[in-house]
Amino acid sequence: MSVLGAIGSVFLGAMLAFVVENVRERRMLRAWTERYLAAVAGSLVGTETAAPLVRDAVEGTRGAVAALLAEEQPEWEALRDLPILVPPDLLGSLQGSALTVVDAETVVALGRVEATAGELALRAGRLHDLHGRLVLPLYLARPERLDESQRRGLELFGAELTDFEAGLGDVTTVVRHALSLLGR
Repeated sequence: MSVLGAIGSVFLGAMLAFVVENVRERRMLRAWTERYLAAVAGSLVGTETAAPLVRDAVEGTRGAVAALLAEEQPEWEALRDLPILVPPDLLGSLQGSALTVVDAETVVALGRVEATAGELALRAGRLHDLHGRLVLPLYLARPERLDESQRRGLELFGAELTDFEAGLGDVTTVVRHALSLLGR
């Protein structure tokens, strides 16, 4: 009987050690995930703060394009640069068991931020391409009058600016939703 009791207590001790280790790992995972989400929230707050600055830069560029199309003197410096956007990688580190710690609604919201920011980065890429091909030559030449191809190019660039602004609004909306879920 004492041999069976010893085997039983060894088995119970091993089982208890396994459970304690599992609980410890889950707590460490939860703590890491909470720190990671706090860093993500800080990054998203920075994104939300930068959005009005990007919007102001785009509006300045839009005003300069409108002045050129109206054959008025534009604010040339507003045509020189465009903001650069890099889409975030918010869910890259939240894989496997780390996802089990985060509620599904937050994961979906972070996924939407990534997807929407990725779409905006694609729009920004098109905008930068058009800017380099159509707007920068005008900035450097500073013509008195636009020829028809320059006018069409500026109109196309203006349409892309509108598309970009819409995407910026979309990103701002999904970032605010994600921040609300992260408690910010």
